[in-house]
Amino acid sequence: AAGVWEESKGLYDFYRLAKLLPEHQIVLAGLTPEQQAALPPEILGLGPISDPRELAALYTAATVFVNPPREDTFPTVNLEAQACGTPVITYDSCGSPETLLPGGRVVPVGDIEALAQAIGQLPAAPGDPSALDQNRAMEQYLHLYRQCAGRSL
Repeated sequence: AAGVWEESKGLYDFYRLAKLLPEHQIVLAGLTPEQQAALPPEILGLGPISDPRELAALYTAATVFVNPPREDTFPTVNLEAQACGTPVITYDSCGSPETLLPGGRVVPVGDIEALAQAIGQLPAAPGDPSALDQNRAMEQYLHLYRQCAGRSL
């Protein structure tokens, strides 16, 4: 949300996705004023977010976090969204698939219809047992942290 939005990060894929999902609200954070002005009306554009609490609130409020990068060596935004209990849908590119927890989805690069389909397949109710919840994500990260902390680096 604080990085540079460009084609390699999937900016224009959201334009196409918005046309396929008119019943969903797409929110993009980290846009320049020029990018915000150029957005189609179906997309809500926000500027950069530097406050971690504000960013966490945005992740938590989302039903799903869609990250369609064509180039990204290690997308920490996936980890941030999941730490807030939000499932992630991403492309099968770069390091994105390796960052997903159970409940996340991977689709082929550039396949906007597969992105839309994956969004439609998410559990409808937050109480659905297959949904990734914040407590489970936190437990998984704590477990991983404890494993790493026990090793001498």
